[in-house]
Amino acid sequence: MEHWQQRMKERRHHNAYWELESLGSVALLDVIPLDRMRLSAQSLYLHLLRWAKRAKVNPFPAYTGDLLLETGLSRETLIQARNELSALGLIQAEEKTGKRGVWLYELRNPVTGGPLPNRDRVIYADVSNWVAMEFYRRIVPDGRSSNGIFDCPSCKRIGTMRVTVDRGDEERHGTWNCRKCHRYGGFQGCYAMVNNCDRQTATRGVRAMLQALISEEQEREQSVVPTGGDAEEEAILP
Repeated sequence: MEHWQQRMKERRHHNAYWELESLGSVALLDVIPLDRMRLSAQSLYLHLLRWAKRAKVNPFPAYTGDLLLETGLSRETLIQARNELSALGLIQAEEKTGKRGVWLYELRNPVTGGPLPNRDRVIYADVSNWVAMEFYRRIVPDGRSSNGIFDCPSCKRIGTMRVTVDRGDEERHGTWNCRKCHRYGGFQGCYAMVNNCDRQTATRGVRAMLQALISEEQEREQSVVPTGGDAEEEAILP
């Protein structure tokens, strides 16, 4: 019995890893206490991750009867698992007014207390110029850049790769090209080249990086406050 439970835990850890990664949130596995959850809570959490992926929104509605069928849990066990996930700060759940048995679930980040991102929240053409350029500063080896000029990770020549940022332009924003080896591409192409991975892995990695940079940019903007008086200048707090 203990061996079966251990196998089930390992399987659910693996599945949760891929579900979180598809949401751009793989780093959360370091703070989500999967090892300390009961099997019923692990099962419900994994199914809620999948429901959020199918719904493509967070929060999302779920009928209790459907969850019971999908998870195989009893009603009492489902309620206990839901309460456990709520206590861990992993979900927020409330029954919709006037719709008995229909609950609104929100997957949450236990560190920030905010909602988990969903896979469709990053629209590449809409990320700011700072986010797009900072992506390349951090991913290109050595991170050397000047006015959008980088060392090409393909041919290794210095200062031959140019990155174009033009927010809102779906064809040009975040693209790059090398004037020596003539390779070109976008976010995923550069990520795949630097990390020597396939396109699918690159897409997940790019989403995660852009989500992190968007959050960082928002924190930077929130740290900007007026200096006081009639001055229009703003100061960035440390």
